[in-house]
Amino acid sequence: MNEYEFNNDDVARAVRQYDDEGIGRNVEDDFITSYKEMWRSAFDLHYGTERSDFWKAFLIHFMVIVIPMSLFLFVIWRDARTFKPMGSFSLILFWLTLVFLIGYLTVSAIPFLHLTIRRIKDTGFSPWFILLGSLPFIHSSPFFIAISLLALFALMVMLVLPSHFKI
Repeated sequence: MNEYEFNNDDVARAVRQYDDEGIGRNVEDDFITSYKEMWRSAFDLHYGTERSDFWKAFLIHFMVIVIPMSLFLFVIWRDARTFKPMGSFSLILFWLTLVFLIGYLTVSAIPFLHLTIRRIKDTGFSPWFILLGSLPFIHSSPFFIAISLLALFALMVMLVLPSHFKI
């Protein structure tokens, strides 16, 4: 048998690898599955989160925030440039998006925080590094803002590292 011939074991091994790596899965289902897993494991801090699952859930979470936020800002911009008070439709849209954003951000804060903690644990670092993300809220001096930006950059680097990263 030459190098281009395959037996049934080779084909079966390739199909298992194809299924295990998720190459043949639907991309949309993969994103939604990662997002659902963020909610399902909201209070489970015992395991880690793979890099791809974290970023897929992050992207969906980001889009759920950005789309209503852009609608919210568009309504404000449209009525502010005419210097007129908001019409009834604009006012209803304004309050609906505001209530949705506040509600969603409040409800999703703990699941997303725990997703980030699990991701940091999966890279091999201490979960206490999540506190680097809270540094910008402590003080507002220019020096502290520069330190906070460096800390946020360090947190972002931790989030993109591969699982079980060794220094």
